[in-house]
Amino acid sequence: GFHPKVVQETQELPTVISLVSAGMGVALVPASIQYVLKNKVVYRDIRNNPFTTTTALAWKSDNLSPTVHAFIDLMKKSVIPLFNQDDWK
Repeated sequence: GFHPKVVQETQELPTVISLVSAGMGVALVPASIQYVLKNKVVYRDIRNNPFTTTTALAWKSDNLSPTVHAFIDLMKKSVIPLFNQDDWK
């Protein structure tokens, strides 16, 4: 029975969190954002919900840049384990 009154919209996550922090409402955001933006905002887990999203990391397979490969390794070691992803290719 809840019908929100939408008065402000944005797709930029820092702006979303800033609006929530300013008392302008609530937002559904990816769980990972709570580790990045901690602006006096309370994050609540809504596991067991009907919502799903997919996030991907893309790069050119023939890219030999050490920076690119270091970033990929960082993601494998830090971000992926947060979400228990064991199907990383």
